[in-house]
Amino acid sequence: MLQLQETTMRRHAQLQPLSRSHHQTLRLARQLKLGQWNLADLRAEKKELYHHFTEEESTFSSLVFGLADTHPIMAQLSRMIFEHIAIMALISCIEHSKPLDNSEQVIALGELLSEHIAFEERELFPTLEQCCLINSTPYELM
Repeated sequence: MLQLQETTMRRHAQLQPLSRSHHQTLRLARQLKLGQWNLADLRAEKKELYHHFTEEESTFSSLVFGLADTHPIMAQLSRMIFEHIAIMALISCIEHSKPLDNSEQVIALGELLSEHIAFEERELFPTLEQCCLINSTPYELM
């Protein structure tokens, strides 16, 4: 019998609220990919995403202040901001298109959200923890 092992992610305390909000966004991504969404819910999620993106960009800008432009994390932050813009633009396109014309865009949004969260959780957050948060608030289990 295969036994599943529960894994607990250790995440720096400053990143935990951002990481937790990714769970809601992953649910949205899944609903979009399955076609289980409506415009009113998407508009509500757009507001939440905007606040989440603003918080990430503000927090991370202050964390990397003073690092050289050539530091590897700068490319990751540029990717994050580019993806934030692409996500918001795609939501706007979906909002302004006819429901029958946007199924490919909706699926693409679901995929983009999933890929974006995977990038942040697997690459960006660990890099931030290593280079910017190593000597601050201790890690806690999520």
